[in-house]
Order: sequence, then C-alpha cells, then structure tokens
Amino acid sequence: MRVRERKSDCPIHAGLNVFGDAWTLIVVRDLLRGRNTFTELSNGSERIATNVLADRLARLEEEGIITKEPLPGRGNPIRYDLTEKGVDLVPILISIAEWSLEHDEHTEAARELARRRKREVTKARKEIRARLRAKRKESE
Repeated sequence: MRVRERKSDCPIHAGLNVFGDAWTLIVVRDLLRGRNTFTELSNGSERIATNVLADRLARLEEEGIITKEPLPGRGNPIRYDLTEKGVDLVPILISIAEWSLEHDEHTEAARELARRRKREVTKARKEIRARLRAKRKESE
C-alpha cells in the first residue's frame, strides 16, 4: 500500500487526498450506476484512459472504498463493488451535482436529468447497503 505524506490534519484535506481528483469520483459514480468491470468503466462517456482507471481502482481498493472479485470467464475479468465506505461518498456526489446545477451555466439543460440521477443514485445506495448487509450475515 502506498503511504501518502499528510500535509495537514484538516479533515477536508484528508478527504481530498482520498477522493479529490475528478477521475476518482467519476469511477465511484459509475460504480453506483452498475458499471462494475474494467471494460464497462473505461467505456464511460468521459473516456478515462486505461492507465488512469487502473491507478484509481488500485487507490480506491487500498483506501477500502471498493472491493474487487475475480469473475469466471476469459481474460480474468474482475468485478468492482463499493464498500460501505464507498457508499458514504454518495452525499458528496449529490452535493457536487447540485452545486454544478446552481453555478455552471452548461449544466442547465441537464437539470431534470440530474434530479432523476439523484433518485437513481439514492436507490442504488440503499440496494448496495442491503447487499453488503446480506453478505455480512452470510459470513457470520
């Protein structure tokens, strides 16, 4: 695991060290949307470079925000899923989207889409939490 030097005890700085770049939150957003393999994540509308995606997935796993699970099949596919810690980023994503709708003139046309996405993300958050609880019960 990489050890990053802490430059501050500020909680905002600490959080930004984990999820403070655009690609990290885009990956979290896409995982919430059900894109769970490397291929699905790399084919998103933002077209994240594969080396950047691999780096962000490794960081998110190191931080305990996602888990990875090998899937059967050709090419050793891996499924990535959010952990409880990852699901806890949902309010941050929603706040960023709401801020953008309020202050970025280019998001105006997407206002209704953003409302719909907020409902979808909130629903996905509940479903992921339920799945995680069921997994915990199975292992007990």
